Amino acid sequence: MSTSVTKGPVEPYAFGRERIPHLLNDIRFMMRCMRNRESGLLAFITRKYFDAKMPSNLTVRLGALGGDGPADAPLEIHAGQGSWRAVVDESSFFDRLVHTVEGDFADFIGVQCLIDRRKPSTLKPLIDHLMLSFGEALEWDLSCPEYESYEGALTEEQKKKTRDELQRTVMGHVRTCALWKPSGEGSSPTNSPPKATAGLIPDG
Repeated sequence: MSTSVTKGPVEPYAFGRERIPHLLNDIRFMMRCMRNRESGLLAFITRKYFDAKMPSNLTVRLGALGGDGPADAPLEIHAGQGSWRAVVDESSFFDRLVHTVEGDFADFIGVQCLIDRRKPSTLKPLIDHLMLSFGEALEWDLSCPEYESYEGALTEEQKKKTRDELQRTVMGHVRTCALWKPSGEGSSPTNSPPKATAGLIPDG
């Protein structure tokens, strides 16, 4: 006689409270994300918020489809205890999203510098690369021991242009990912989310 117990669906954490030690401990992945600028940012977002292997981190989804289909559907974030809240202002959501990711990258850099004193020399050019690409425009603050703070190189106009372009790219990517749903959550327009490693330059 079988005594197996069927587990119900896993309830996600509240948005902003995802647990990602599996990402921060994946040194090769994190270093590649830093090196690959916008593509690395999108890859990180995919693995953090849309990884079917981590259902408790699936905290962003599309709400009910509108008359224009997915393009008209609002994004929703999990507010905890099974409650979902519609994203009313996508610009504010973007700000919150990238601010959270900034903290994730800062945590990764800090830990790596603590466990390996040689890491600052390896991370410094990656931090500079990331900051020049979009970090400065987002007002990120990334640092490590023996690393002089990044000196701004962009004008205010360049910062605004970079931020606006990145917001369009990131929000488009989030919507594409949100169209996908893990098996068991109902019908979905797509079969699988974008690959987390898409666009990343291989190591070596």
